[in-house]
Amino acid sequence: MRQFIIVLISFFFGFLIFFFFLKEPIELVYCRRQTEFKLYNFREAIKKNGSTQEIEENDEIKKYIQDIYQTCIK
Repeated sequence: MRQFIIVLISFFFGFLIFFFFLKEPIELVYCRRQTEFKLYNFREAIKKNGSTQEIEENDEIKKYIQDIYQTCIK
C-alpha cells in the first residue's frame, strides 16, 4: 500500500513539473515545427507546379510565417 501511495505522489509531482516547467517550451517547439512544415509544403507545391525559381524568404513570406506561428501559439 505504501508503494502505491509513493507512485501516486510521484505521478502527481511529475504532472506538476510538466505543467509548470515544460508545457510552454514544448508548445513553442511544436508550433515552430508546424510552421516550418507548412513552409516546406508551400515550397514543394510551387516546385510541383513547374516553377524553377528558388523561393526567397522576403518580407511578405516572413510576415505570413509570423502570422502562422502566432496563431499556433494562441
